[in-house]
Amino acid sequence: KKDNDTIMTAASSSDHTTLTKVLTRKSIPSLIQQLDASDVLECYSLTRKAVLNNFHNATVQKLAFGIRYDPPTKSHHKLPLEFTLEYGPQRVGKKMDQESTPSLLLTTTTTTNSQDQNNDIDDDILLSWENQGNVYYTTSSIQSLEWESAFYMGYFTGAVLEKILEQAVTYSIDKPIYQ
Repeated sequence: KKDNDTIMTAASSSDHTTLTKVLTRKSIPSLIQQLDASDVLECYSLTRKAVLNNFHNATVQKLAFGIRYDPPTKSHHKLPLEFTLEYGPQRVGKKMDQESTPSLLLTTTTTTNSQDQNNDIDDDILLSWENQGNVYYTTSSIQSLEWESAFYMGYFTGAVLEKILEQAVTYSIDKPIYQ
């Protein structure tokens, strides 16, 4: 069992993050590698602050699922693995590191009243949001400075990992609109 202090050791300044990607069925094989029922993976609940696109200094708290595999020394053919899974709305930015946010659109319509020849001008505000829900993953360290906290939740075997990832992909297909 790992404790919060173990996982949250400060990451070095050379710690680089990888691009966020949308989890698809095609990406699952690269994440599960050759893991099987004999491999034990740790899982963590992670929290971070997410920047809202186009809102100055606005953030929201997000939760993610962190997975880590540290192969035993006798397992020379398996590599260490760390990645995160997070369900959310469309991401924007070069690194897909900002949450998509609502946009307010002002529309003006003019209607003519034929009886008194007066024009009525109506201003409508429309709310638009790119809120297609996706499960995103990154293969960056779960010790990254991006995560404010991490809590050990338990473990599962490599045989279960593929089922978890398949379920995550299915969830975003079944629930395509993020709310």
